[in-house]
Amino acid sequence: ESKFFAEAESLYLQNEYPSALQQYRNFQENFPESILLPLTSLRIASLNSALDSLQQQKSHLNNQTTNLLEKATVLAMNKQYLSPPGNNALAYLDQLDQLDPDNMEAKQLRKKIFTIYQNDAQLAYKKRDYQQAKGLYSAMLTISPTDVEVHKQLQNLETLLNQQPLSRETGRSATRSPSRDTVA
Repeated sequence: ESKFFAEAESLYLQNEYPSALQQYRNFQENFPESILLPLTSLRIASLNSALDSLQQQKSHLNNQTTNLLEKATVLAMNKQYLSPPGNNALAYLDQLDQLDPDNMEAKQLRKKIFTIYQNDAQLAYKKRDYQQAKGLYSAMLTISPTDVEVHKQLQNLETLLNQQPLSRETGRSATRSPSRDTVA
């Protein structure tokens, strides 16, 4: 009897609440005349309360994550990926990551946004609009700060931009065109 109860207590102390609850219930059934029965009843009531509280917390967390994912999705559909500050898809995804870092839907949406910026950055690069490409790759780092390829692309763009002369009118890189004032 005491060994059976000790097993239940051990599970309880290890926060193995569902298993402890089952063990205490088994104890009640197997030892209905035990002197430990009042303590067993208290443990069962305590565990039921704790498990109910955990279930409520889990339900609240699920509601929060669902709400954040819905907001992020709507903002992404409206192309509000990174702006306005605080009210954009990435801001809500970041909040969601704090609550549920393994949420697959959030990871997929983050990857989709990253891919949109990646495609736009590659297109700007192909058009030789290196400033635009640099801005887009920088934005990609806010989505995925540790992406090695993005860091490499930014370094490459910095090199390209430093090799181009600046336009007097815009202060931006310009491509050289042959001078028309040459004397023959």
